[in-house]
Amino acid sequence: MGSTLTVVTSVVTDDFTTNDDRIELGEQILASAEKKRARLVVLPSGFLKVGRESKIETEVSSLIAEAHARGLTVVLGVDTARPGSGKGKTTGKGAPDFDELVETGKLPFFVVVNQGNRAVTWRQRSTTSENASKARDTTARTFELDRRRIHLFACGEIFNDSLKAHAQRGEVAVVPTHTAHGQRFHHAINWANDKGVEIVRATHAGSATVGCDAEEIDPVGAARLYLATL
Repeated sequence: MGSTLTVVTSVVTDDFTTNDDRIELGEQILASAEKKRARLVVLPSGFLKVGRESKIETEVSSLIAEAHARGLTVVLGVDTARPGSGKGKTTGKGAPDFDELVETGKLPFFVVVNQGNRAVTWRQRSTTSENASKARDTTARTFELDRRRIHLFACGEIFNDSLKAHAQRGEVAVVPTHTAHGQRFHHAINWANDKGVEIVRATHAGSATVGCDAEEIDPVGAARLYLATL
């Protein structure tokens, strides 16, 4: 196992109407995390919404700069408009069947992590436990922080056995999710416990577990925050 890693993760309501509001909230969360001497901040999937993939880097730039200035690494999700709708819905009435987009590698959901002041963007590969195995790309997505290897699982990717096989004892699995309700996430927690992997989730579902042992700290606006030392 590497050195100790301090993380702030979040449960955020999904009722913001503009990215400006979300970015302001994100900046406040980063400020709170710095005060707690955290090194990693995890925000949910779909934390920001943009019209097309080409706008992601511009839209996240202020949060990336803020994280870098505070000595933090931030993980956050960005959704683009779903094909044909412009609404980016992932669940509920009228939501599309994403299986074909999983199989073709064209989901309109992305996860961004800063490496210094540079944004690294990855496309999400699956949405649920049902279609996780249909993802064709099973390359590990990792980054290093404080001598710990961090594995990034976007939402339903945490149910893909081939992806999980990359994680080793003492490493960290970070899982930003959308409106996860937690019915199957306990399987991911059991996997992490059995393998000796630390697991950290951020989500929009108010009752969902964040995975790891964590202390709830003072909320920031619409975000409930949790502090974990891994």
